[in-house]
Amino acid sequence: MSMQYRYPGVTPFTQAQQHLFFGRDQDVVELHKVVQREALVVLHSKSGLGKSSLLNAGLLSTVEQSDQYAPLVVRLGAYSVDNEGSPLDKIKDLLPEQHTLLNRLLPDESALWTRVKAYQLEHHRQPLLILDQFEEIFSYPEAEILAFQQDLAELLYTNMPLRYRRRLETAEGLSEDEEELLEAPLDPHVLLAIRSDRLHLLDRMKKYFPNILRNSFELHALNTDDAKAAIVQPAALVGDDYLSPAYTYEKAALDRMLDYLQDDQGRVEGILIQMLCEYY
Repeated sequence: MSMQYRYPGVTPFTQAQQHLFFGRDQDVVELHKVVQREALVVLHSKSGLGKSSLLNAGLLSTVEQSDQYAPLVVRLGAYSVDNEGSPLDKIKDLLPEQHTLLNRLLPDESALWTRVKAYQLEHHRQPLLILDQFEEIFSYPEAEILAFQQDLAELLYTNMPLRYRRRLETAEGLSEDEEELLEAPLDPHVLLAIRSDRLHLLDRMKKYFPNILRNSFELHALNTDDAKAAIVQPAALVGDDYLSPAYTYEKAALDRMLDYLQDDQGRVEGILIQMLCEYY
């Protein structure tokens, strides 16, 4: 049996650790509402507040339970000679190469719209593309950043590209059901997670996304009650696969920890909780 810590320390929570993720219930609910309402959302916060954890252990679990979206999380990584491939290539590598219906119309097509449409046809749900640590894209060559913006704009703002529309009008041998599948609204949603001190880089995308920051969600440090939940509740979980038995914190110990961790506004960074509790 693989034994697990009750606190992940400096590493973000994974989706498999959702049962250990406490203190962010309201943030998960609010972010989910924004994602449902808007096609393009920017999640931002200062480094260390838990954007990746909120996505992995919070939003993804909520999304998958609703059966509305088929989520896909992408981490591009910073550009380097050892990190080959453009941003578009890395996203496409995680998507279906083609779909039978699409291939019958344009067999050599490989645009992002085509790959995401194939993803929709495969999963029968709305695509939700999540780009975590999005600031990394700006380390890539300008030509690759431009190509990404062009393809993403087509994905978000074109229900069906004209090249497909024209081909569909003359295509033969498609059944009514197949035509309905092709005509079904793609309605993709995209979430970009970025550090607040890198938000200014999004100005470079305003040609294709003039209102890119209109639908933004700022993640703050935890308030006192949520910080208490993040400390106390993982410790109380009962199970044979933890490295320690279930335990509680005395009030004096909890108060002293919070007093040590709180900033001038009385808030606590999630990563500090995880580091300190993992050590204990």
